[in-house]
Amino acid sequence: MNREWKSLKRMALLSGVFLLGACAIKQYGDGTPREEPQVFQGEGTVSKTEPNALRFTLRADRLYRFDCTPVGMLGCKAQLRDGVTLEPIGAPWSSGTQVQHLTFFWKQATAGDVVLDIESASEQQPGGVFTYELRETQDDAGDALDQAVLQPVTDQQTSFDGFLEHAEDVDRWRFDVPANHTLAVGCTGPTDSVAPAFELIRPEGTSLTADRAAWFQSLGIRFLAAKTTGGDAIDLRVRVSGVYEANSVPYTCTVQDVGVDDFGDTPSEATVVTVPAQLSVHFNYSSDVDVLAVDLAEGHAYQLLTVSAQGNPPFYIGTTVLNAQDTTRWPELVSNDQGATFTAPTTGRYFLALERAWDGGIWKWEVPKTFTYKITDVTP
Repeated sequence: MNREWKSLKRMALLSGVFLLGACAIKQYGDGTPREEPQVFQGEGTVSKTEPNALRFTLRADRLYRFDCTPVGMLGCKAQLRDGVTLEPIGAPWSSGTQVQHLTFFWKQATAGDVVLDIESASEQQPGGVFTYELRETQDDAGDALDQAVLQPVTDQQTSFDGFLEHAEDVDRWRFDVPANHTLAVGCTGPTDSVAPAFELIRPEGTSLTADRAAWFQSLGIRFLAAKTTGGDAIDLRVRVSGVYEANSVPYTCTVQDVGVDDFGDTPSEATVVTVPAQLSVHFNYSSDVDVLAVDLAEGHAYQLLTVSAQGNPPFYIGTTVLNAQDTTRWPELVSNDQGATFTAPTTGRYFLALERAWDGGIWKWEVPKTFTYKITDVTP
């Protein structure tokens, strides 16, 4: 009995050693523990004659984000310097006086000290107090095909925030959109004068929209939009515009799946309508084309008319008429609220390509998307 007890005791001790060994292997077998990201926070004071010099010891090959919030002074201005020579590294960053908070990023190539000189962004109010935070961070989205960050999109408008960390930064966001649905996206900066350039592209790089945010906003249309025919992904590429200069600037993008296109874009996708007809036409994006198919009689005159628009003139539905073989076109008829008349040269099928048109007059900020369009036989 005593021998059995001693054998059991030895087995238990050996089992304990094995278990401890396994724990030791699990704890120390992963190599050097990962470093926690560096975070520095504090408060400083800027005098009327001298900036506040903040010194930090940083790690190599890291992306750092610095945030400065003024308290009692107009904006923050910061100059990054070498910690040994005190030579400036790049141009200074300034929030200006319109955007009080300053955020900027830089890539620290080598380990060592850096100095940040902080002063007011306003010469009229040079002194004051500020709070700051410096932290290690990562780029929110990359530009390569495999670096795009997937964002959700629904039939309701949703928003997300991004950062262009430096003048060469490009962010790429991806959206999965069902077949024949239209994705609408609008991106804005912190002020009306500071907005990023953005475009919609296919993942392989083919542009689907104009890459000019300023042009887009000047037309009063808040969103770029593109339709996916096969249910493929659509990428949003955001990059620095000229007004960004040296600043790191935040942006906000609003996205929405605006649904299925009401009419096809080509004659092969045309919707057949019978004359007389009155129908609602909705343009989901600036280059949207809706194509109708109609059967017309030789020598008959047909009035093409914009009955009403969601808003006021000078916007209307412009009409381009094509014959069945697409060998003859009657382009850009002014089928506004006065109407345009088209006389069919032969009996047969014709296609009406409808587009939103503008007669050059003054309009309010919103560009109408929905119109009522009417086709009538007005032959005497």
